[in-house]
Amino acid sequence: MQEKSRTTKRPPLIVDCKLCGGRFQRAVWCGPAPDHCMRSNVERSSECWSNQPDGSLLKMCAESLRSRKPSGNEMTHFISLLAGLGHAHDQSESKVQEYLADLFPEERHILLKRASAELSIYLAKQLSLLPSIEIRVPLKDRSIPEELPEGLRGKLNAYKRKLERRYSILIRKGHTRSDKYVVRELGGPIRLAHYLHANGIIDWGAVKKRDIVDFFENCAKEEVRPIFRFYRFIDTRQKFQDGRGRKKSKPSNKSPYNFQLMMPDDLNRFLAEIRSRTTDPEYLAAWLVCRMGMTATAALNINLACVERHENGHVVIKPARAWLSVPKSIERIILEVLSEIKPDWAETPPKERSLIKLFAKHIPAKLYFLDKAFQGKTRILRNSAIFSAMMRGNLDRVTLHHAMGVSMPHLVQLEKLLSADIHCRLDPEFIKKRNKHILGTADE
Repeated sequence: MQEKSRTTKRPPLIVDCKLCGGRFQRAVWCGPAPDHCMRSNVERSSECWSNQPDGSLLKMCAESLRSRKPSGNEMTHFISLLAGLGHAHDQSESKVQEYLADLFPEERHILLKRASAELSIYLAKQLSLLPSIEIRVPLKDRSIPEELPEGLRGKLNAYKRKLERRYSILIRKGHTRSDKYVVRELGGPIRLAHYLHANGIIDWGAVKKRDIVDFFENCAKEEVRPIFRFYRFIDTRQKFQDGRGRKKSKPSNKSPYNFQLMMPDDLNRFLAEIRSRTTDPEYLAAWLVCRMGMTATAALNINLACVERHENGHVVIKPARAWLSVPKSIERIILEVLSEIKPDWAETPPKERSLIKLFAKHIPAKLYFLDKAFQGKTRILRNSAIFSAMMRGNLDRVTLHHAMGVSMPHLVQLEKLLSADIHCRLDPEFIKKRNKHILGTADE
């Protein structure tokens, strides 16, 4: 009888840490090799930065990797930035400021975004000491699918390079654009390319307007403008068309408004239900969305410069452009959060406070919090908060814009949900005469 083959035990994995440079060992492992010694189930060396005293910069750098995703290009870049920061600190404190000054604005953003709460406070202080510093969100990349034929991929790559050049020029001239600028502009053309490829078209030169019309008929939710911008880019027949004169605007085929809302009583019940299953800092973030009308991203990224103590001793916050007072229960939570993240926040310079996030320590996993607290109703809750403020008599557009950050076109659409034209004031006598005509009693 043949003896069963025994599985050989894999030898322990010995890897050089990309953070501290030391060697660590992992006895049980599968999949890709770990790249730093803060991964789970590893035997760290004595020179590991996690063995440094509490409060030291090297210890904070190591702790910043404890609960982070192990993969991704940005994560790899973040590890290299932390390693450079630690080696600069080994030389002197001035070398740390030189290191931060030499980084690109996008790299400073990655450091502040992924650092632990303690490290982000340290970085905020060091960055505030620099005379002029810029922090910019890195531009998100959108890759062109490899399965598309070269006849379609070539123009898409050229269009992508054009968008990246335009983004760089706009940023250099002082304009602002979202970090998803290229992603949003390329999404529609890529979906159009997939549709054309599925219908046997392998080159943009063979595309007719009829093909694009069919694409919009099959994809009713697709936005028109990104597709038309790309079509003008690839259509060589319209390069020298006469564009002079005033263009006549076409009526929009969109519905005037399509908002899902909660009535004020339902919003109060939903916020009370959030209060029963969240901590105080998490409830504060939910309150900023459901009462102040902030977007979830803006609420979670609010910094300490948006909190001040008024002359009367009470705390005021700035959700958008105006300073607003808060209820005493919310003021108590704000002070507790501030005392935990930075006890001397009131004496901290505004430039340093603007680099410290209010919820950096209490809500590190933002996506998990959004799912747990808002249950996919973030936009509905924000629209409901703005609508509830309008129902309470706050109808001035400028006031709502400065207090809640809501745009004027968004307010115009929300006003259409009200039962009356709030910006039209007619003479009462004229209203009485109109009512008589409606009731058919005008001749009496």
